Amino acid sequence: MVCPVNSPRIYLYKVTFEEIPDWYWGVHKERKFGEDYLGSPTTHLWKWGVYTPFLQICEMFPYSDEGWEEARSIEYRVIRQDLNNPLCLNERCGGHTSIELSRKGGRVISKRNMELQLGLFQPGYLGSRDHREAARKGGKIGGLKSKPNLEKCALGGSIGGKISGRDHKLLGRGIFSEAYLESDKYRETRIKGAKGLHDSKWMDPDHPELGCHHVNTLKKLQRKHGYPDKKENRVKYVGP
Repeated sequence: MVCPVNSPRIYLYKVTFEEIPDWYWGVHKERKFGEDYLGSPTTHLWKWGVYTPFLQICEMFPYSDEGWEEARSIEYRVIRQDLNNPLCLNERCGGHTSIELSRKGGRVISKRNMELQLGLFQPGYLGSRDHREAARKGGKIGGLKSKPNLEKCALGGSIGGKISGRDHKLLGRGIFSEAYLESDKYRETRIKGAKGLHDSKWMDPDHPELGCHHVNTLKKLQRKHGYPDKKENRVKYVGP
């Protein structure tokens, strides 16, 4: 659809990053044409502060209630398709949640049950016949899971490291752990990164006449004039 010049838009967008292969789907209804917008993430917001996001408009819709409903319908469809992809940063879609987010929720429930002595943490369960039977079944499952882990170790090098990093993300370990995501260090990194992203100004060293702008604004100007807009085609503006 072709929108009137300088008219606010409703569009389906995809956020990608220069440094990592992750992506994020969403829809946006502008208040004014061309406003700076980089998505509305929640779970993985820290990545917007640490890495360089770029918003790509994939499809536009009529600026009306019907257009908004159509956009939401398309958004639901594309997110559902990618929901359990380890590189997709969307964790919810309608009433559905990703496997990763469900696992995190399970760990929270497990911690609560332990504190309240419920379920397998209830008095008398540990050491009982039911507990021994559950442990036996769990041991078999653990043995099956250990085989692919040994194969990953055999790969070694960068390939094994990428697989291990993906597993950490899926299992919520290391920097993906619940403890880290709730820590002061994570919050400080996220706030610092987000502030740096929005406050920093960039310029094209080969075309200083474009001026100093937010990274996405500079990219738009570079493309408008047919100039290269890669990472090496900009430098951070330090000031006089």
